[in-house]
Amino acid sequence: MHFLRSLVLLACFSLLTNSIAQAQIDPHLGKTIMGKTVTVKATGTSPLRTVDLGTVFGTDSAGRIDITLSYRNQVNQMVSVQNLPVFCTDLYQPISLNTVYNDYKALDAVAGVFPVYNANNRVDASQMLALEYLYGTAFGTTANYFSAVTNGSWSSNKLAGFQVALWEIAMDTHRNSSGFPTFSLSNGDIYNSVNQSVENYARGFLGNVRNAISSGSGPRIELLVLTNTNKQDLLLPYDPFSPLPPIPEPSTYALFGAFSLAGVVALRKRLSRP
Repeated sequence: MHFLRSLVLLACFSLLTNSIAQAQIDPHLGKTIMGKTVTVKATGTSPLRTVDLGTVFGTDSAGRIDITLSYRNQVNQMVSVQNLPVFCTDLYQPISLNTVYNDYKALDAVAGVFPVYNANNRVDASQMLALEYLYGTAFGTTANYFSAVTNGSWSSNKLAGFQVALWEIAMDTHRNSSGFPTFSLSNGDIYNSVNQSVENYARGFLGNVRNAISSGSGPRIELLVLTNTNKQDLLLPYDPFSPLPPIPEPSTYALFGAFSLAGVVALRKRLSRP
């Protein structure tokens, strides 16, 4: 049986100085980083909620992940955007807090582009449509996404419910008799939560997705995936036709200076196999 654990680890490490140029938030971040190799550092999370995802994936922690995203702009300056809220798409890969990953790739999230380690190994067209409806029906616009998930209007349970709904769409391999995903917590690989409030939110999000797919209408948001062969893939909504809104946190950009930390708390999702 496959199951996951969320482990709190103590770490002691130091990083070499890596200067990050100060700059304003790029108003066209998605366009700027599309196709580039970028640096990702997970800096925090919303208060996580323990969820029971069933016999395939076991117990895990769900919520929003906050990252510092660093990339080279058009004039080859290394720019860092702090407190960028994202959600992860897979349950097998690990990511640790306060660890710098220099090998993420920013890609347009379309069918067949990024792996989620399900039966097909790649998100297919039906899953991609559902993910765009998930973000669209939940937030309406990219600007609303950045506001809702960072300003406290969404509770920790609601954020966790959104993450569970995303995992259901991206990871569950269950199909109906027509071969189409059911996007339901009532059957398939992901079907339960130990937190009833989280489960209720997830069911609500998924119900909106099914209604949108059935009617063929509803708001959709384009998505950018930060993908990595050995670490969690992360989704970031973006509007290719309008500026990225400012993140409602300090808009200054930190230097990645040399530092040493003892007892750094790292969040790591790890797959255990019998």
